[in-house]
Parts: sequence; structure tokens; C-alpha cells
Amino acid sequence: MFVFTADKAGMKGVDKQHVQEVVHKMSKDSSFYQKSLRDNEKVEQRVAAMREKLACLTGGQQLRLQQEADVRVKQLEATRDLSRTIVVVDMDMFYAAVEMRDNPKLRDVPLAVGGLNMISTTNYAARQFGVRAAMPGFIGKELCPQLHFVPVNMEKYAGVAAQIRAVFAEYDPDFEAFSLDEACLDLTDYVAMNWQKYVSVAQGEVECTEGDDDQEWASSTEGRVEIAAAVVRELRKKIFDCTQLTASAGIAVNAMLAKVFLIFVS
Repeated sequence: MFVFTADKAGMKGVDKQHVQEVVHKMSKDSSFYQKSLRDNEKVEQRVAAMREKLACLTGGQQLRLQQEADVRVKQLEATRDLSRTIVVVDMDMFYAAVEMRDNPKLRDVPLAVGGLNMISTTNYAARQFGVRAAMPGFIGKELCPQLHFVPVNMEKYAGVAAQIRAVFAEYDPDFEAFSLDEACLDLTDYVAMNWQKYVSVAQGEVECTEGDDDQEWASSTEGRVEIAAAVVRELRKKIFDCTQLTASAGIAVNAMLAKVFLIFVS
């Protein structure tokens, strides 16, 4: 029910049970909580209806539906494109990181950007208490009494985002911005045109057979992965050099998988 109790970067080791208890205590009398209960009940009713419908199917009907699904899966497999090199980049605790960069006194304190009504993001020190983005600030304060609030400054964050996007554009002029701090880049064309620049660095990350042709290796699955990783390391370094902020990234053949890997590495 409460998405702000889910895991996020920097929340390893958090006592989830304690967080859930605090969230429940602070929310149970709110209209939002009551609406969430009603919404959950509707979902459970829909699930029960689907299960009842499934139970009424004969063995033959289930087999036919399974066969139709198998055919559809094969059709989708035939259209899957595994040739692209996609990266999703997400700035680490972006708003909080900007505030910590501009005010070093905030670096070692639990920090939330936002207010008592809603938190936009938090730093890792605050996340150790279970305080995270999309959580009401008054709940965050209950979890972490020493939580320090800084008001949102969208003008400042937009300015930093413009610097970051200028870096993105060097690698993919048509990148897709998901938000101020997250974007998806298609590196396929960039890698195809610039692989020679990265091949020696990329090969240094793996064991290559002596005499391997550079172009042949760069075209292999291993080569594509390592070269893409080298490009993304360079991209992240450029972001840090111009903003003093760190970024995480996930690389895959499509945006969905790249996002999954981004979540995994974060």
C-alpha cells in the first residue's frame, strides 16, 4: 500500500518492520489511508473474479488459451531487437546532492529536500532511517527526529540538469529525459562511429585472445558490452567533472531492461 516503504538506493539494512509500523501509526486516520484501503479492496475483488473465471475453464479451454499465448510469444520474439545499446542514467539523490554540494555542512546530516507535507528526495544518511522520496515529511520526522529539511529550489536544479543534459547530448542528441535527473540514451550510433576510441580500454577489462581482430571483437557480444561500459564510465566522469555530482547507469538492449539493471546497481 505504501510505496515509500519500498527499497531505494542507500536503504540497505533499514528495519522495514519499524518503518511500516510508523507509517501505519501516522497514516491510519487519514483520508488517503482510507481511500487506499478501498482501492486495495477493489483490486482484491478483481483478482478474485479472475481466479473464479479461470477455475471455470475446462482443460480443453485452458490448453487452447495456452497455445494462443505460445503463438503470440513467438511472434513477439521474432520482432525483438537485440542490436541496440541503450543506457538509462539516474543522478544519485539529485536534489539532495545539489544541496550538499552547495552547503558542505549538510553532507553529514540526515537531509530531506521538501517539507513536512512531502519529501522530494533524501540523502543516504536519511535513508538509513527509512526516510525517502514521496514520503510525507511529518512521517520522515517521526522516523528520524534529527531530519533536516531544505526547501525545494527547482530553478537551481534545472540549471544543474541543463549541464547534465549537455553531456547526454554529446552521446545521443535525441536522448529522452524522463525527469530532471534521469534520462535514456541510445548509444548504438555513437558506439558504431567511435568504438576505436574505447576498444583498448574496453579490452583491458577482459581477457582477450592474442591476435583477436579489434573490429571483430568490438562486434561481438562481449565487445559491445565492454565498449558500452567504457563509454558510460566516460559519460559519468564528464557529469562529475562539470557538476561534482555522481550518477548511476544501467546498460541493456532496451530501455526497460536498462532501467532494471540501473535499479539493481543502485
